[in-house]
Amino acid sequence: MPYINIHSHRVGYQEAVLTVVSLMAGGLAKTKFNNYFTLGIHPWQLQHTDPDMLKIMIQEDLALSRPIAIGEVGYDRSIQVQLEIQHDILVWQEEIAASLHLPVIYHAVKADDLLLARAKAMPGLVRIIHGFAGKSSSAAQLLRAGFCFSFGEALLNSRRSAAGSIRVVPLDRLFLETDESSFSIQEIYAQAANLLNLDVSYLRNAIFANFVRIFNLKE
Repeated sequence: MPYINIHSHRVGYQEAVLTVVSLMAGGLAKTKFNNYFTLGIHPWQLQHTDPDMLKIMIQEDLALSRPIAIGEVGYDRSIQVQLEIQHDILVWQEEIAASLHLPVIYHAVKADDLLLARAKAMPGLVRIIHGFAGKSSSAAQLLRAGFCFSFGEALLNSRRSAAGSIRVVPLDRLFLETDESSFSIQEIYAQAANLLNLDVSYLRNAIFANFVRIFNLKE
């Protein structure tokens, strides 16, 4: 089975790796690749582009091709964009995901409480938090709300909480990613397997099965 890299902003082919490229609104027409991709209005885009324009851009992208998920979308309390604006654009994208029967990939900075509120307000969506590096107590809350998790380079940083949090996530709700990291997906799998006391090949098979099931794909 290939290594599944569920979230990367870098386009490129690697043998034995299936990379899901994360595209922001307006990015599809500018990118040529054969990978699976996700598509979403990132909160950061709201810092410099009008929300209505971003909606037009993502609708144009969706007219060209179909992503396997909507995202990354979410909340970010570290940027100078009103949460109300972030919320409105997030809900709009969740409604698109629901209409297309697609999972949602979330970006969350100091916003676990807001994600929990969305899960309660709009149940039924498949939700995946990418790049999770929070505490195991936060992971447990989000698990109870139905979220899946993707872990990345934070697993290799002993000062981060990710190494403890991954141990509380059931294997059938787990993904791994590189995002924009300099670490390879193979290194991240090796570290995750070590933390979980699993063989890397077993972990690869489990995450591949999650990928097929959660994204409703054919093997």
